[in-house]
Amino acid sequence: MTTRRIAMSLIATGFACALAVASPADAAANSALTGIRSVTAITQVYTYGQKVTAVAVEYPAVVDALTLEKNTFTVTDSIYNFRYNPIEDLSKRAKRTITKVYTNDSPALRSNGRSATGRFVIVELAATDAGGNTVIVSKCPTVLCSVKV
Repeated sequence: MTTRRIAMSLIATGFACALAVASPADAAANSALTGIRSVTAITQVYTYGQKVTAVAVEYPAVVDALTLEKNTFTVTDSIYNFRYNPIEDLSKRAKRTITKVYTNDSPALRSNGRSATGRFVIVELAATDAGGNTVIVSKCPTVLCSVKV
């Protein structure tokens, strides 16, 4: 089995995520998994702030949901949490736990976690993992801008 990996970085409002896609063994069976058009971070607000809980990967054509598994993707993210880590930890990365992978017709979560026909692959991530925080401490010299999203 030949595995090809496509790596990309997503930088969105202080969030840095690397997403790698391992192509299926039979690339012809799912040609939609080539040519990523966009990657969108999906966030949720928790007691201690906003966190990236999923990534929506857009492809140019409808993706066959039957070719997707949790191990089709890997996601790494910065371990940085402004409450506990020094700013130097922003570049340190850890693997995120993938909880669900499914298709959708928009870059949004589906409450049932089941595939719907579409060009978007939704990769849901464990909210309890280190990483995914979208708030960082600013190096701004005044108190008014000490934290930014």
